Amino acid sequence: MDHERDLLGLLSSPTTQMLAFHPLGAEVVAIPDRLTGLGAQAPDLGVVSPLEAFDTESQGKAVVAFEGARRTGRGTAVVNALHTTQPMRLDIFDLEASDGCFVGVLTPTSVQVTVGDIDTLPVRQATLTMGAAGTVESVSPELAQMLGWSAEELIGTSTLDIIHPDDHEAGIISWVAVLENPGEPSRMRQRFKRTDGHWVWCEATDTNYLDDPARGYVLTELVDISREMEAQQALQRRETMLDRLQQALPTGVLHLDEHGAAAVWNDRWAELTGADPAAGIDGLRSRLADPVGFQAAFDRALAEGVDADLDVTLDRTGRCEFGVLHLRPLQENGTPFGILLTLDDVTRSRTHQLELADQARRDVLTGSLNRMGIEEVLADRLAANESQCSVLFLDLDDFKAINDRFGHQIGDEVLVALAAEVSSLMRPQDAFGRLGGDEFLVVVDGDWDAGELERLADRIDDAARAVEQRFEQLVSVGVTVGFAKASSGDRNDDVLKRADQAMYRKKRERKALAAADT
Repeated sequence: MDHERDLLGLLSSPTTQMLAFHPLGAEVVAIPDRLTGLGAQAPDLGVVSPLEAFDTESQGKAVVAFEGARRTGRGTAVVNALHTTQPMRLDIFDLEASDGCFVGVLTPTSVQVTVGDIDTLPVRQATLTMGAAGTVESVSPELAQMLGWSAEELIGTSTLDIIHPDDHEAGIISWVAVLENPGEPSRMRQRFKRTDGHWVWCEATDTNYLDDPARGYVLTELVDISREMEAQQALQRRETMLDRLQQALPTGVLHLDEHGAAAVWNDRWAELTGADPAAGIDGLRSRLADPVGFQAAFDRALAEGVDADLDVTLDRTGRCEFGVLHLRPLQENGTPFGILLTLDDVTRSRTHQLELADQARRDVLTGSLNRMGIEEVLADRLAANESQCSVLFLDLDDFKAINDRFGHQIGDEVLVALAAEVSSLMRPQDAFGRLGGDEFLVVVDGDWDAGELERLADRIDDAARAVEQRFEQLVSVGVTVGFAKASSGDRNDDVLKRADQAMYRKKRERKALAAADT
């Protein structure tokens, strides 16, 4: 799908607004220069995180659109932005490869935006064929548009004539490998010369078809990756600048000798970790969530003289909860005399990442876990607790009648109210989520017997009665609950199927009793 063309089409409308943000979604960044001035507005929304541009209800939709863009290159949702009173269509495009960011495009839903007259996008793919000696035998018309060389100028010449000299050695090694492995594609990145003297980065894929009677050549497929390489180089420059800047900023510093005793430190270390620097390695280990992993990295860095960078989680004694711990071994004439530790506080960005991940697992309507979230909880329990858990499958009785009689708004209010009531029954170690529609799931931790599960089902039924009272009994809110205990070796589907079957058995039994009473 040509997401690039769609993006340019959207930006050609003056009613369109856009913002760019980091690929991790944590912060707004500058809009790429090539996209400014195309007609769309780039207002300063005054936000740090892209989620802050939307109201609470729309943040979940924005996260879903963002995840769609991560998977397919583009995600779409209808949202309410805080800076406007009308609903907006949000299109998110993944430009990480070309521009190092994602771009969100906001368009009023009342405006029909179509792809209009757009400048022809540059050709980025071409092919050529070569003989066994590496001389060009044919070229596709696209090659002339990519590099400017005509077929007459290239046929009969060596491709080395238009490959950057610094890439010749790697190119020759790759060519020998291609000749030795017929039919197996070989990829490498090379710079090809344009007729104007500029060099274009391409990914070249060579496939040896010399032994194929219908072909008899080596096929080279070229893909222009100059934008990607430019983005990588820009990112590298930015990382270098940030690294230099970081060295000049206050950061936690602790020098430990080869025995783990503290030699030198700064005040920032104590501020971030909350540990007494004089306590040395023991003081740091007492603050880490994974002291064993840290000790292994420390011992390896000391023994092998290798650097290490660890993502660490600390208790909340100090200011830093999430950090990157850099271990740099110190040696003199090959003999280690300690480790230099520096700690960077990444709590803010990591918290944003966790919030995004949590939003993706939340049901937009009820705020409880969605299907993905509750099924992840169940999978974790089955794996970690040796199957010591149970599930309760909840289905509202005749919920369609509520929607048909009172409308979907009242139906939604019933779902929200029931979710709140059932959630209040949960212990901290239990989980509650909406599977979809009027179906919910409860995962209870521990080895519950059938009687305990039946009593919890009764309490859930009482919760449904409480919802009826909220609506002054204008609606009839009934819920059927089926439960199943997990068995050794169960997968998610096994437990869910048994709980679902138990729920439907109970529903049939209720209907049979009702029929008998009449």
